[in-house]
Amino acid sequence: ACECEVCGKLFVVPNEMRRHKETHMDENDPNKKRHKCNECGKGFRNSVNLRHHMSTHKDENDPAQAQEKRPFKCEVCSDTFRTAKNLAD
Repeated sequence: ACECEVCGKLFVVPNEMRRHKETHMDENDPNKKRHKCNECGKGFRNSVNLRHHMSTHKDENDPAQAQEKRPFKCEVCSDTFRTAKNLAD
């Protein structure tokens, strides 16, 4: 097990401890949100969240970009959604 030297919390998986340690970083620490959006400069802790955010910059009036922004289509009503979870709800 790995122990956080700041708060003593124990982790079985070292990668989970690394992510946890970011919660102790100062908000202004450049390493806390090192994945930056090229469009607006917003920072994210991981690349998955950045990728998800990037869809907010797509133009819904452009058919090609709209499909990228909302790729999940309901077969019943034809509404489109950003995530599969939203489609399922």
